[in-house]
This record gives sequence, C-alpha cells and structure tokens, in this order.
Amino acid sequence: MKRFVHLGFNSGPTLTIFYRAALEKFLNQNADDWFRISSENYILWTDRDLGSLTQVITELPGFKHFTVFASVFSPEAYTANGMMPKEFWAWLQKWRSVY
Repeated sequence: MKRFVHLGFNSGPTLTIFYRAALEKFLNQNADDWFRISSENYILWTDRDLGSLTQVITELPGFKHFTVFASVFSPEAYTANGMMPKEFWAWLQKWRSVY
C-alpha cells in the first residue's frame, strides 16, 4: 500500500547537483510522486519497501558512501507542522490513491 516516506541523506557537506540529478531521476522512475523539502531530504509517495529502497539508492553510481534514512510518516494535520512553502503543503495535501 502506498504511503508517505521521508528520505534523508548525509553525503557530506551537501548533495551536489550531480548527485541530486541522479537521485531525482531515480525517484522519477521509482516513486509515484515526490517533493524535495531541503538539500538532502525528500518526501515520497510510494509503496516501495524501505529496506530495498535505501539499498538500491546506495547502489547508484557514486552513492556507495552516502548514509540514507527512510521512514514512513503520517502527514495528518495533528502530526505535521512547520514553516514550509505553500507549494509543499499543497503537494502534501493533494489526493492520491493508496493502491
């Protein structure tokens, strides 16, 4: 079943343009929808298993030494809050099928 997943990286000082492009190409092919919330953090709408998702990412060219954190999260109004752009809240609240 599809759900929201937070995906975070530690690549060193910052996720370079090269790595970001490679990762976002992967996300376009492997997540139903995603939003980059900061330089090294993404929210995905996916049914992918978290273990296989993180393993496949670390097997991408150049990603071997990245640390990756993936966690399911619940975006209901009582559990999500923050100072994010309006585009993020609109993306988070749009309707999606769980199947």
